[in-house]
Amino acid sequence: MTEQVGVRELRDQLSSYLDRVRHGEQIEVTDRGRPVAMLIPLPDDRRELAELIASGTVTPAKHPWQPGRPRVAVPPGEPSLSEVLDELRADER
Repeated sequence: MTEQVGVRELRDQLSSYLDRVRHGEQIEVTDRGRPVAMLIPLPDDRRELAELIASGTVTPAKHPWQPGRPRVAVPPGEPSLSEVLDELRADER
């Protein structure tokens, strides 16, 4: 059974509850007796990533990756990055 904890008690004992969640428990948070949130452990892959970030082994991305969308808009009339690279490569030959 999932344990319930009120917002005030959670705030007062946050470290203790986070430690329990870290060890696999699930805790339902209530506000005036009404459920408002669940504290659950991170999936193993998310936990591993968080540990790698905390240790400095990896650096998180500054912006979310959006496939198929250019990161920088090319002003009208300006060459695209691909065109600039093609010109540079042609000059090297």
